[in-house]
Amino acid sequence: MTVHNELLPKSHKIFRFGTGFVLTLTDNQINKIPYLAALVSTADFFEAARDDQGHFIIHPNIDIKQFRFILDWFPCRFIQDIFIRLPDDYDTVSAIVHMDYLGLLNHSDPSLDEVDSSFFGITYNPLTNLYTEKIRPSELRDMAVRFAIALIREAYDVTDDKVHDRIYWYVMFIISAHTLFDPNIRYHVYNVAKHYFSLFNPCLIKRLNRLRSIQDKYAQLNRLKTNDQFREANL
Repeated sequence: MTVHNELLPKSHKIFRFGTGFVLTLTDNQINKIPYLAALVSTADFFEAARDDQGHFIIHPNIDIKQFRFILDWFPCRFIQDIFIRLPDDYDTVSAIVHMDYLGLLNHSDPSLDEVDSSFFGITYNPLTNLYTEKIRPSELRDMAVRFAIALIREAYDVTDDKVHDRIYWYVMFIISAHTLFDPNIRYHVYNVAKHYFSLFNPCLIKRLNRLRSIQDKYAQLNRLKTNDQFREANL
């Protein structure tokens, strides 16, 4: 049955996706997503904003699966939650592109120096005359996700091989630091890096895959070791 927007409560509106799928959303859901809020607020000024049934027309490139995930999970308290919550069967790059297009990623892209300072920053203590490494796990995880988003946005010089090497070094750090980064963060950063290098420096793909293979073997050995310890403890 076709339902027209004018027959719904004022707090509900219907949106049509490029596939023909229609979705009814409340004002609260709409206001969570800047793209939807802008579409609704300006629809009266653009004839193409609605179809002949009064449904708001969603951009055809917006995927319903990605949209539903975003609708259910946003807003996130921390940037790191984007990757922690994103299931591993979702296309990482596509998910971020969708979030960006929908107006949900309003943070700035970090410079490579900012990434470096966050990952490997040291502080000087004048009382002890010593330098100490500054490790703040939550900040590291947020920075890892911001860095990955910046790669998708092509925020760094894609023509400079030195920049690519630097990016690879940071990716290697994230993938290898099991105690600092959530498994989902490491997984999605790897996917983003693979996408990035496939476009701008394919020579680094082999190194990246070799690194991933080593890390997978390391994780498998750790699982076996943990299982052995568990069995011994229960003998």
